[in-house]
Amino acid sequence: MLLSIEDANEQVRNLIAMGRKRGYLLTDEINDVLPVNALSPEDTETLILTIERSGLDVYEDVLAADAGRAALEVTEPIETETKEEIGVGAEDVELDLTPGPLDKASDPVRMYLREMGAVPLLKRHEEVAIAKRIERGRFLVLKTITRSPIIIKELMAIAGDLRTGTRSIKEIVHFDEEELTEEIVEDQSQQTLKVLDRISTLYNIAVKQAGKLADIVAVAGNPLADIHATEHPLLVMKERQAGFREDQLYLDNIVRIGHCFAADPLINLVDRAALGHLLEGHYCMLAASVPGARFGVLLQKTC
Repeated sequence: MLLSIEDANEQVRNLIAMGRKRGYLLTDEINDVLPVNALSPEDTETLILTIERSGLDVYEDVLAADAGRAALEVTEPIETETKEEIGVGAEDVELDLTPGPLDKASDPVRMYLREMGAVPLLKRHEEVAIAKRIERGRFLVLKTITRSPIIIKELMAIAGDLRTGTRSIKEIVHFDEEELTEEIVEDQSQQTLKVLDRISTLYNIAVKQAGKLADIVAVAGNPLADIHATEHPLLVMKERQAGFREDQLYLDNIVRIGHCFAADPLINLVDRAALGHLLEGHYCMLAASVPGARFGVLLQKTC
């Protein structure tokens, strides 16, 4: 919305009048009077200069204003005493009270308002998008942390502390109730212990299953080696039919990790790059296939 310079001048005069009665101005009040893109940069600069010449202090919010004015009240008596001491015996000294040139580039208020005016405000859908990204990030961090064995063991230790009374449930769980009774605290403590016991049970099952899997691999050897021996000739034949030579294929990861579905080409790309096989200017193809269809992406290393 565009604003005429006459209306803007009137609003600035009213703002200064209000500021003189109160003793200060707030940055939000100035931003409301001088909205973004409502005036030309020259008119905005002129109005900011008018506000600065009023001599009013500008604060971020009311709390900052109260703190700043309280500090001024403390320092004013000291400054008065200092001026009286300087005045004794210095009556013959002429002071140059001519105001110096106003440095527009280094004035903090001017710089702040200029920067604020240059950045557009977020629209509602942009704020919603940022809030969703923050929420997804928090969930991802929480999900990653809770999968760590260190965290699970810490939760099991917390359960032990709750049972022995070493720690209170108030130190672990946030209560929404304004008034906490012993019944509420005890109920929450029992619910938390049930959840922690369930986590401990599932963790112990996972540990046992991991041990059994390690025993099976130790007895049977590496089953991926057998897969590699069976699949390697078939893959080579299929890729030859597609027009590739055997020395152009990278099948080493079959014996190492087996098959990771659509991730196979990406894993191979990372491994080839780590081995230094991707030379600048050379091409490589990431290929994947399913029955009846084949997909490929041709890449060139440029740096």
